[in-house]
Amino acid sequence: MSEVLAQILLIAGGGFMLIAGIGVWRMPDVFLRLHCSTKSATLGVILMLAGAAMALGTPGAWIRAVAASLFFLLTAPVGGHALGRAIARRRTPSAADIEAAAGPDQRPA
Repeated sequence: MSEVLAQILLIAGGGFMLIAGIGVWRMPDVFLRLHCSTKSATLGVILMLAGAAMALGTPGAWIRAVAASLFFLLTAPVGGHALGRAIARRRTPSAADIEAAAGPDQRPA
């Protein structure tokens, strides 16, 4: 039973990581890409750590998984905020700003 749950957690974590990668690839501007990479990747990493700890089944694996999850929960939002703030200070235009500046006849289809 625990092997099946571990596999489900690992597949779900991999799915969220895949969604994060697709979001980074498909989103039009850097702010939306940053949002995709921090939110989905955080959940994906935590699910994969939980799945790995459940597959191993040792108390040491659970302690390491919880410690790594807490570390990731504390550092990923801070890193995302720092990157977003640096990008905003550089005055990097968003996709909406670029589209508005292009005019009606130069907008991509």
